[in-house]
Amino acid sequence: NLCVEKATDGGEDFIWVGSNGTISGNDYTNNKTFSRIRFQPKTTFEHYTGENFYLSSYTDASGTKWSVHNLQVTPDFEHRRLLVTASTTTSSKRHCIVYNLDDVLALKEQSITLTLTWGGETDTGTTRKEGKVTLNARVLDSLTPLGSFRIASSLNSKDYSKTWSCSFQGQAIYGDKIYWYEGQPLEKVSGSGVYDNARAYLEVFDYNGKRLAPRTRVAAISDFDNMKRLLNLNENLFSEAEGMQIKEGGTKLYLGVTTHLAGATTKNRLSTIL
Repeated sequence: NLCVEKATDGGEDFIWVGSNGTISGNDYTNNKTFSRIRFQPKTTFEHYTGENFYLSSYTDASGTKWSVHNLQVTPDFEHRRLLVTASTTTSSKRHCIVYNLDDVLALKEQSITLTLTWGGETDTGTTRKEGKVTLNARVLDSLTPLGSFRIASSLNSKDYSKTWSCSFQGQAIYGDKIYWYEGQPLEKVSGSGVYDNARAYLEVFDYNGKRLAPRTRVAAISDFDNMKRLLNLNENLFSEAEGMQIKEGGTKLYLGVTTHLAGATTKNRLSTIL
């Protein structure tokens, strides 16, 4: 999840994004930090840069302490809120944790040390490395969340009426609402010429996990014929929901769709915003 902090006074823009992931296969994951990075065109950073934030555990309203990793972050600048979703090693549940953004920014930086593995992906020609990175970060572990809840994975149920019966694809927070976006891909079944049915769903919760709106299927992403025409797709494609944002004073919701133009194995992709 990547969020843009757009300057309102003509100043600098920033990007909020997960950082310091460690590699597993060809994917970077299990990060315990996220960063606020000054936008610099045509610039590449490795591991981290800018302001750093660290979260390894939090305590919920019942007093239970949870160790967390694999962080994704979304700020709501207008209402001064920060949503962090995270995984735990003890269950498949995804944790949704809300903080006061000003409390987070008021934290004093501390020195933390991370052990990371990076490089060695098959298409980069680089050697896999492991090492320690020491950086200054604001540590959120001592903060009391404004609210939190957990969503259990139902990926194997095939009951699409359940939350997280498709892959988690994006999150947003605006005011007192948390938005959860999930979906499964549209792809051609090998050897059959038949397409699997793409699905995407949107749900809205309060800070404690109470559902505020019915679980809603995103019709556009299920409309294969129209998607194919609008996106100029060929017959051999792979497409799925990917990313979401709340814009324009909470009046508009933008949903992303990412498409491989010639099947799931190609590196050519098209990103579309609905």
